[in-house]
Amino acid sequence: MVRLATINDAVSVANIFEDAKEKFANEGTFQWKGKYPNIENFYQDLINEIVIVYENEENNIVGTATIVFSLDRNYNEINGTWLNDDKYVSIHRIATKKGYLNKGVASSLLIEAEKIALSKSIYNIRIDTHQKNISMRCLLKKLSYCECGEITLLNRNDLLPSERKRVAYQKELQD
Repeated sequence: MVRLATINDAVSVANIFEDAKEKFANEGTFQWKGKYPNIENFYQDLINEIVIVYENEENNIVGTATIVFSLDRNYNEINGTWLNDDKYVSIHRIATKKGYLNKGVASSLLIEAEKIALSKSIYNIRIDTHQKNISMRCLLKKLSYCECGEITLLNRNDLLPSERKRVAYQKELQD
């Protein structure tokens, strides 16, 4: 079940972030490393954005995603072309707990994010991921997200310039 996150979910979400960082490190993917993302990112997201979590049958949180309604400055410039320049939401910090990969958690989170966007009359979603994050890239393709090009992260000074490149996707939503 997907629901809105609360402050009480902080430790569970932080643990999911750590699982994802470990997975990326094992794959040689520089998507998340060091202190990003962390519990402070979660707290900021709760204040400024919408955070959703996926609970399993035992009511344990096994997935999370942040839905951002403000314009994302990382998406201002793209080496490629966005599908349109209409209003959009972006999805960030989507992650699944170890042991729950490939079980529909991330799909459910993305589908719920789409519903939330539509409920606010927003018909576009943008998301980005690391070139080597094959599982996310396959999921986005499966859910009809279009690869639009490459963006550069502007707010990740903890990464080398070559590590800041991300593959950008967009999906146009229908009522």
